Amino acid sequence: MMTMLLYMFMIDSTFSAATGLSEPFITVYNVVIALVLVVHYAVFEQDINDDLCPEAYPKLPIFYM
Repeated sequence: MMTMLLYMFMIDSTFSAATGLSEPFITVYNVVIALVLVVHYAVFEQDINDDLCPEAYPKLPIFYM
C-alpha cells in the first residue's frame, strides 16, 4: 500500500525526487519490513528430513564426506 502511495506521489510530482513522506516514517517502515522478513524466516525455518523427501537434497558423493 505504501509502495502505491509512493508511485502515485512520483507521478503527481513529475518525478522531481522530492519525498512525499517524512524521513522517520520511511525509516520505521524499512525497519519493520526488514524485521518481519527475519522473524518470518526464523519462525518457519525447518530442516529437510531425508526420510520424508529423499530427493529434496541430493546425496553427496563419497569423496566429499
